[in-house]
Amino acid sequence: MVTKVSMTKNSFYSLSSTAIQKALTFIYFIIVARYFGPEDQGRYSTALAFAALFSVFIDIGMSAALTRETAREPHKAGSLVSQMFLYRILFGVVIYGVTVLLAYAFHYSPELIRFITITAFAAVIDVICTSCWAVFRGFQNLKYEAYGGILAIAVMVFFGSLAMILHLPLIYLVYAVLAGSGVNFLYVLFLIVFQCKLSISLRPDWVLLKRLFFISLPFAGAAIFSRVYTFSDIAILTRVSGEAYAGWYSAASKIILALNMIPAAISASIYPAMSEYFTTSPHRLGKTYIRATTFLLAISIPSAVGLSVLSQPIVLTFYNSSYLPTAAVLSVLSGALIFCFLSFPVGALLAASDKQIRNTILFGGAAVINVVLNIFLSKHYQAVGTAYASVATYSFLFFAGFLWIRAYWKEYSRELFGIAGKVCASAAVMALALFIFRERAPLVINILLGCGLYGAMLFVVRIISPDDVKRMSAILAKKNT
Repeated sequence: MVTKVSMTKNSFYSLSSTAIQKALTFIYFIIVARYFGPEDQGRYSTALAFAALFSVFIDIGMSAALTRETAREPHKAGSLVSQMFLYRILFGVVIYGVTVLLAYAFHYSPELIRFITITAFAAVIDVICTSCWAVFRGFQNLKYEAYGGILAIAVMVFFGSLAMILHLPLIYLVYAVLAGSGVNFLYVLFLIVFQCKLSISLRPDWVLLKRLFFISLPFAGAAIFSRVYTFSDIAILTRVSGEAYAGWYSAASKIILALNMIPAAISASIYPAMSEYFTTSPHRLGKTYIRATTFLLAISIPSAVGLSVLSQPIVLTFYNSSYLPTAAVLSVLSGALIFCFLSFPVGALLAASDKQIRNTILFGGAAVINVVLNIFLSKHYQAVGTAYASVATYSFLFFAGFLWIRAYWKEYSRELFGIAGKVCASAAVMALALFIFRERAPLVINILLGCGLYGAMLFVVRIISPDDVKRMSAILAKKNT
């Protein structure tokens, strides 16, 4: 049986694995984008996004249900895994067929449809892997999942890089995605059978299947809506404007997504405490939210400003001149970064205070806004229009949720809005300096200038005090002794 791991170690495994995977994926994406160019890269990104968009209908919240049921009744893990495999095979075949048919219905190019048939199969495998890892989460051990995630990305990067070295066609990069998913599946299957010592049977247990289905329904809505507003933009943009525009948009969105690990990590770390404070100390719950939001404000606003002002040199540094239209997309999309960051603690607070239904409503509203705006804006403004749709989506997600949790922050409203004003003022000074020097100095110098000036402004407006620096220095000194 799998050994239970402490919460601290689980957090370390999860965050470390996520950081490594995001770093590898981002570097690999840059290499792919520079090697193949916007149109081919757009076709590749669309295939991945299209498959990911519809694969959520295979899971419909089942993974979360498996984790909960395994944690409550670990002796039933074998039955749960067996029914999960049966359920995944049945739904996987159906959703795979629907995904391929929709690719034809969207009138995508024959090559893109061929890519989707491969990535959709990989997505089915990924959903099965996610459910298997959900059982390990139920056993409170994230170590193997962390290894599996890194292994899958490493295999994809290895075979994808080999294909580029050998100058093979783009489809071999799609096969590399399938290889990563396949290796991850074999790894988790080995662990299920030999580490957990669970036997897998495909004999249906209709009572247990029905129970799992109804348990998963509360988790399904939020998962489906979240997937829609995350991946539908590229699918729609490709259909309306073409693969090159999808490539330019994907290049900008990858930079934004790479930064999302920060609020995700903050949200994951405060969620257990928020859940406890909801029942024991509502005052501390509000204070925890304010602290997390303050930290994310101080990071997201200058990051968004810096990305917007320096969008052109950033794009030319990461990609090349063929991606120059990405600069305008990144400049607009940077606005979504602020609201995306700030929506994480809102979602964590709603979940911790037993208001998951409100989270689902928020995600549903965001999905509708995203799809409607993308259909309209991508037709008239192409990739920049899709960026505006993302800004509107995440703005709704934050402001609607922020108003719903007013009871927890209204006591600290003056403090919160005061900090927001000071951060905006500091970021404005930084933006002015970057605007003046962006064409007179290299990108690295501009970044150092912006960080240094913004940090100094935080002292001036008293968001950071000398005592804060002394306390942090003392903590670091203590850790190093």
